[in-house]
Amino acid sequence: MDVQKKYGLTEDIYKNFIEFLNNFNMTFTTHNWPQEIISKFKQLECLKGKYETLLVDHDEMQNKYEKELERIIESKNTQQNHLKQQLRECEAELQDCRDKLLEPKN
Repeated sequence: MDVQKKYGLTEDIYKNFIEFLNNFNMTFTTHNWPQEIISKFKQLECLKGKYETLLVDHDEMQNKYEKELERIIESKNTQQNHLKQQLRECEAELQDCRDKLLEPKN
């Protein structure tokens, strides 16, 4: 499962839990929550933060590699254009040589 899907699941759980609390007009800071629920919610908040960080890191790495790929493609295109130009020059030189060979000798 990729980072965005995991983050989406965590975010959905977080939103649903907040909605659940709001339906009972309670906040998470209400003191009559069992410690187990408070602990789970804190773990969920921690996971949410980790996934947000991972998502940002993932996006940054993807952008970095996309830029690197663009640079490589540009470099390869430049090399290819240079080689095509050299090929045209060689073909023209070859044609000149053929023409000279076909000229009548005196």
